[in-house]
Amino acid sequence: MNHSQRLRFLAGEVAALRAFAFAVISTTPDLQRLSDEFHRLCEVQLALSSHELGSEEYLDGQRQTADELKAYLANQLAE
Repeated sequence: MNHSQRLRFLAGEVAALRAFAFAVISTTPDLQRLSDEFHRLCEVQLALSSHELGSEEYLDGQRQTADELKAYLANQLAE
């Protein structure tokens, strides 16, 4: 695979994982517990990633995806 193909492949993987995460959020019986655990794990992962990888693009992508999932969780909790 060339660079462009790898990026498209990764984008497809992220899209599939986001869809799975939204399905989990939509069907979990304990949204508050899921939300609390997700927030905790996001903080841990960001701390680990910033020390290991350090790439701003990687961290930006991680933050953006986490923020989208947190917003979806918040909307589900508000219903």
